[in-house]
Amino acid sequence: ARAARASAEAAQEAARAAAARLANAAAQAENRIEALAPQLARLETEAAEAEAALDLARAAQTALPDLAAIRAGVDQARATLSAARVGEVAALETLAGLRAERDRIATRREAAAAEQADWAARRVDAAGRREALAVRATESRAERDGLAALPDAAASRHRQAGAALAEVEAAHAEAARALAAAE
Repeated sequence: ARAARASAEAAQEAARAAAARLANAAAQAENRIEALAPQLARLETEAAEAEAALDLARAAQTALPDLAAIRAGVDQARATLSAARVGEVAALETLAGLRAERDRIATRREAAAAEQADWAARRVDAAGRREALAVRATESRAERDGLAALPDAAASRHRQAGAALAEVEAAHAEAARALAAAE
């Protein structure tokens, strides 16, 4: 009977130690879930901000003027200049007026060329930012998707630890009954 009692007490002590380990594992799992929740929320917020910025960049890109329309305007200005030169030969009395018109058109051409270069630089800049935002959005989504499974996995480990704890408690109760019966 003493050996049975000693065996039952040893089993009871082992069950207590196992219960303590499982309770500690469950607490750690809960802490991990709590620690990952803000990170997941932050990443979801960053992904939403990146998508909004990408939408703004796309809208800005579509608002840029059409290059074909600008070229058509330049071609029209050239045609106007040619017509002015033909008129210059025909009407010497309007020579001074035609020269002023020619100078004005040349200035417009230079301004149009400078503006065209500026818009081209803006388009390149917007495309680069759009690509960077698309990469950021993809990275944020990937990180968010990677973190999305962690709370479920931690909850599953928590349920497993709870089930193991219940089994250990049942074994503990059985050992206590055996101890009581042995006395």
